[in-house]
Amino acid sequence: MITLGLDPSLTNLGWCIHDSNAEGPARVLARGLISTPSKDIFVYRYMTLRDGVGRIIDENPSIEAVGVESPPFGELRSEERRVGKECLRLCR
Repeated sequence: MITLGLDPSLTNLGWCIHDSNAEGPARVLARGLISTPSKDIFVYRYMTLRDGVGRIIDENPSIEAVGVESPPFGELRSEERRVGKECLRLCR
């Protein structure tokens, strides 16, 4: 499965595209960071991050799932969140 893992913060969004069928370093297909200036108001930062994620998805049509690290919902565990966390762990 090809998964886009996202690790958002207020000014940055780390991302990684992960292939769970590959092994070792080949599991990481692409990775990057979308940054926004901390002086921008929140809604502009949000729009920049949203647009950046949209571009990543548009440029990588093989993505089958998206996992988002979401600390406010730490008690909730879903398969998508688990895969996203694994993707981000492998990208670091």
